This record gives sequence, C-alpha cells and structure tokens, in this order.
Amino acid sequence: MDALHLIFLIVSLLTVGSVVTAHNITTILSDFPEYRELNNYLLQTKLSDEINNRETITVLLLNNGAVSALAAKHPLSVVKGVLSLHILLDYYDNKKLHAIPDGTTLSTTLYQNH
Repeated sequence: MDALHLIFLIVSLLTVGSVVTAHNITTILSDFPEYRELNNYLLQTKLSDEINNRETITVLLLNNGAVSALAAKHPLSVVKGVLSLHILLDYYDNKKLHAIPDGTTLSTTLYQNH
C-alpha cells in the first residue's frame, strides 16, 4: 500500500535537571512538504496540542496521498480517530524497534487514551 507509506518520527521532550525543552509537532513537520496534509489535520483536530503536551511519544506519519485519500472519504471525526491510532504513547527508537520480539508488540495509542 504505497498510499499508506509510514515512517517514524520520534518526538521526545528532553529533561535535563530542571530544564525542559518543549517540542512542537507542527513546526517539526513544516520542514517536510510530503506531510503538509497530515500537519493540517493535526492542527484541525487539535491532535497537535495533545502531541505537544506529551513527554515522550512516537508519531507514525502518513504522507499527503494517504491523508488526502482518508479525508476525502470520511468526516473530520473519523480522520481524527484514524490519526489518533498512529500516535503511540511510548518512545520507539531504532534500538527499541529492533529489540521487539517476533516483530510484534503492544503499544497504547492516543486513540485508546480518549
């Protein structure tokens, strides 16, 4: 499914002592035109606010074609639900991904948190 091309974007809030560095998913995605539609829908659904308020999170990105196809067939509430399924409430880096036994694992998503 080329339209469902997914890549990982690891967004983490770094804490060093009492110094906290915040992140902003829409600012991060603004550098990647292939995710413009995703960025737009993260803003419209307010999912960007929920992402930005998390300390650690992994966002599975859908490219413009995948998001456009989804949005063309479904109302905004459904788009929000689908995008929420692509927001993992855990931090996955390459090391952690490669350590997953048998290639499967359970992870809580933002959808389950609502």
